[in-house]
Amino acid sequence: MMLGELTVFCPAKLNIHLQVKEKRADNFHSIESIFQTVSLYDTVRLRQVEKAGCEVFVEGMTLDSKNTLTQAYEAFSAYTGVEKGLSVSVQKIIPAGAGLGGGSSNAAALIRSMDKLFETGLGEDALLDIAAQVGSDVPFFLKGGAAIVSGRGEKIRAIKPRDDLIFVLIFPEVHSSTKEAYAQVDVEIERGLAEKGPGVESLEKMYYESPESWTFINSFSNIIMSQQSLVKQAFADLQEQKSLYVQMSGAGSSVFGVFLSEDFARDAYKNLSKKWKRSYILTSSTVDCC
Repeated sequence: MMLGELTVFCPAKLNIHLQVKEKRADNFHSIESIFQTVSLYDTVRLRQVEKAGCEVFVEGMTLDSKNTLTQAYEAFSAYTGVEKGLSVSVQKIIPAGAGLGGGSSNAAALIRSMDKLFETGLGEDALLDIAAQVGSDVPFFLKGGAAIVSGRGEKIRAIKPRDDLIFVLIFPEVHSSTKEAYAQVDVEIERGLAEKGPGVESLEKMYYESPESWTFINSFSNIIMSQQSLVKQAFADLQEQKSLYVQMSGAGSSVFGVFLSEDFARDAYKNLSKKWKRSYILTSSTVDCC
């Protein structure tokens, strides 16, 4: 029997805007966000093997036996009844714990790739159902690009990605607890102190305006900056480099600045990369996970 192989590229995402709303009855939080995939990629290689189950290897990392990739495999197998053997190796470029969605992107790639390798012919709705079982951000990564994302992350309305945005990203190499950050947002909401951004109905219109006029927010930014001085410093350094808009992605700890001028972005990257070892210059990416 011929066993198949597939190599796919998995983009990171930025949260241009992220407002966390109240906790729902199912213990998930509602969000209103703009997701944007960018040109920073992990590489995932899948190979069919005779032995049933899923083995995962990630360069330079030791994974728990239960991780987003094995969860994606199990969710796909439960949905389709297909339990063929799979070996998965991941070359990580997207920093872990940076709010860039690397694990979710890898999981989405695995789900779509299993559909191709095993010729199960699932439609988009089925793939989305499987992805939603794995994690709130996973459904978005099935297509990538740009989208208004709401609900717990399952409501995805694709919008035309801008091709004129250039991002300079800093990963300060600090990690914070997402669970703890959500708990602190809950306290702010209860006390009526939560930062309020533009309503979900106006997000798309604002996205196409000049970044210097954006009034987007990230509900986690002030919380994380109060705890992590390096995140606060990354913010300040990007502002000093004349970024048109500076924001944290996800619950941190990566921080990005937005530019419209490639020359300005390259100058900023050149200056910042002397201080910040893990800094990147990126463009928007519309590549599918596979």
